Amino acid sequence: MESKVELLKDKTVDIIYFVKQGETLSSIADKFKTTKEIIIEDNQLTEVEEGDILWIRKRNMSVYVVKPADTLQKVAQKNGVSVAHIREVNKLKSDSLYVGQKIII
Repeated sequence: MESKVELLKDKTVDIIYFVKQGETLSSIADKFKTTKEIIIEDNQLTEVEEGDILWIRKRNMSVYVVKPADTLQKVAQKNGVSVAHIREVNKLKSDSLYVGQKIII
């Protein structure tokens, strides 16, 4: 398997981030307004340790926390994006959302 540094060379790098002691995928995702799933996918990992090098995609997107009575259509309309966009960036298989779910807008 290629090292993380070799994987980083093949990408258009927006942010190279060195994991600090005590950080988790969730805390890093929150820091960069992304999701841990995107960090996992982009870096081909399942957990992080101090000193790990991560590639963080810079995006013009934000994380939205689903509220009671939200539907995919309401969230899309509220944020000026299409339902298809939300489905695609979040790899949603259905239109079902749950309260507290974090989705990329």
